[in-house]
Amino acid sequence: MGLRGRDNRGHSFPVLSDVQSRRLRPHLPASRRSSDIINDRRRLSRKGGVTVIQVVDAVFLSAVLFVVGVFGVLYRRNAIMILLAIELMLNAANINFVAFSNTAPTQASAADGQIFALISIAIAAAEIAVGLAILLVLWKSRDTIEVNEVADLRW
Repeated sequence: MGLRGRDNRGHSFPVLSDVQSRRLRPHLPASRRSSDIINDRRRLSRKGGVTVIQVVDAVFLSAVLFVVGVFGVLYRRNAIMILLAIELMLNAANINFVAFSNTAPTQASAADGQIFALISIAIAAAEIAVGLAILLVLWKSRDTIEVNEVADLRW
């Protein structure tokens, strides 16, 4: 195998030479055999290219995640699993923020959904930290974090 490339540390990595590429893919013209295919894929994601993920796909994924989170909150008895289900619902909302920010009419308003998603992620991190701290105190005081056994926070 012909070695034509080197990474930034000087190690070589295998790259197909033109002769080997012709042997492996003789039915393709020379311009479609190697890195041109990768460049075509990169070109699709640029402005004016084909959108890989449609808004409908993101909304469907978000709805599925939200429903799974709701069922997790309603049917789980472990408080940690309930916290994870709440996080799943927050992530579903974040997916919606980002999906709809890509459909904004102007470039200035396109970042709004992504900014909301980042703020929501920061709030969710604080929420999970406080929730886990409360659960740790419950575990140390009552030796359980089951929701049925810890109905109220009276000590």
